[in-house]
Amino acid sequence: MTKRRAVVKNSSKHILFLLASGQANTRTELAHLTGSPLSTISDTVQSLIRQGLVSDEGSVCFSGGRPRQVLAISHSDEFALVADIGRHHVRAGIARYGGSTELVRTSQFDTFKGPEPGLQALDSIFESVLSQASGSFRSIGIALPSPVNLDTGSPNQPATMPGWDGYPVRRHFEEHFGVPVTVDNDANLLAVGESSFRRLSHSNLIAVKVGTGIGAGVIVGGNLYHGAWNEAGDITHVRVVDSNPLRCSCGQMGCLETVASGYALVRTLSEAGIAVSQTMDVVDLARRDVPEVVSALRRAGAYLGQVLAVSVNFFNPEAVYIGGIFSTLKPFISAVQQEIRQRCHPLVMKGLAIERTQSGIDAEFIGAGVFALQQALRNDMQTFMRQ
Repeated sequence: MTKRRAVVKNSSKHILFLLASGQANTRTELAHLTGSPLSTISDTVQSLIRQGLVSDEGSVCFSGGRPRQVLAISHSDEFALVADIGRHHVRAGIARYGGSTELVRTSQFDTFKGPEPGLQALDSIFESVLSQASGSFRSIGIALPSPVNLDTGSPNQPATMPGWDGYPVRRHFEEHFGVPVTVDNDANLLAVGESSFRRLSHSNLIAVKVGTGIGAGVIVGGNLYHGAWNEAGDITHVRVVDSNPLRCSCGQMGCLETVASGYALVRTLSEAGIAVSQTMDVVDLARRDVPEVVSALRRAGAYLGQVLAVSVNFFNPEAVYIGGIFSTLKPFISAVQQEIRQRCHPLVMKGLAIERTQSGIDAEFIGAGVFALQQALRNDMQTFMRQ
């Protein structure tokens, strides 16, 4: 008897999370995504409606078929504060159930100055957003450009964030705002955000973020895979075949970061006499078709493709999504695609999608919002279970 109740509880949680992220909004879609019979889904949905967690929003006719009842998370006025922190900027605003975002703004943010000045400035940004937001404030989601200790919500040995290692980011915001806080790596949240944005069109995928740095998130069976020690997808420090290996920020030689990141391209082009000082300079010159920059981007894309090809052959995903600012540059994307196609076995290439993210710069933001609002739902479910 106890075992059966545990199964029902877990299925309710899964359904809530699918509705909250916007990946499903009808009983039929829930049955398809969960692999459960429609009758089982209907019974679980009715239970959630009785508990006040889900509401029936009326019927909609899809593609000339029979009308279907549209479902939504109750109290849809609830929202999470979200921040996507980069090495030199932060995007902050609010996220609501279903993946919608509001009041998003971009501000300067220098991780090299240490955590306290940056997080205090973010407190002020959040307070400004809150003053303009309508609805019920439930939680906070933070995306960090570093590995994260999920138990403490702290950066875990970040190579390029001096002073941040072990800093209690989650506790900082919990104490300041008094709501649950989720903190995760930005590439992981990019994978979650893109998966939600596409309504889980692929359940097994690799999502890569390429900007000043490089990272990847892995979705397995529709869920983010963190790995045994929360380091799944860390392709940054995979060594690549190169005739002139360089020392990486991690202390090793020849890592992918040294040849394919924005940081690496700035260094390479500067040494070649081209006036670039940051990643956006590289992007601007590439959009103007400067030959040396386009060639450097193609090389960087080929290096990334080398590493991803190994992952594709091993994991056999349905899709590889590429995000970050370099995903907007065709020479880079084309080089990644070509390298994967040349190096992967035909059987794993069958049906493989290699595309730029559809959610664009909002991917990590959406992912952080999904995780933050899921935490609020967990708290609601725990409250109902105790009643």
